Amino acid sequence: MIELRTQRLTLRQLIETDRDFFFQLNRLPAVMRHIDPARSDAVIERKFQQRMPSWTPEVEHWLALAVIERTSGRPIGLHGFKLASPPLGPAELGYMFLPDSQGQGFAQEATGAVLDFAFDICGLHKATATVTAGNHASEKLLQRMGFRLEGRLRAEYRMDGAWHDDLKYGLLATDRC
Repeated sequence: MIELRTQRLTLRQLIETDRDFFFQLNRLPAVMRHIDPARSDAVIERKFQQRMPSWTPEVEHWLALAVIERTSGRPIGLHGFKLASPPLGPAELGYMFLPDSQGQGFAQEATGAVLDFAFDICGLHKATATVTAGNHASEKLLQRMGFRLEGRLRAEYRMDGAWHDDLKYGLLATDRC
């Protein structure tokens, strides 16, 4: 089982007992407003099951990590990536955090650990992220981590009956400080 540790966090692969937390995050409008607020329980269950199998760089499913605050032991978010072309990537990052855990640097700390793993352990050459236009917190996080805006896909994603632009960010291994 993959486990990453930072000063304040432990990131470990999802396990069956994370189901309730996974559902909780996927049902919170404040978390899902820039992702996909219309997920049914069946869709959430399917996504959970797709993230459960063991991960290696040769597989095409998500490396899904529960983000656990070390002092309290409580889960505060999910983080991970999916390889576009296993085993070399690039890795598409994805993350979500409880509202009461946002604005405290946890997402940046977790993203740093995930990027270290992707680049230094897995040997990937690039990480990418797609941000729904208007998700300023994610844009700022990615920019702080060194990601560059690589493009804007106009009216790419339909959510809540409206079309939204997607912003594509990228970070090369050679871009890292």
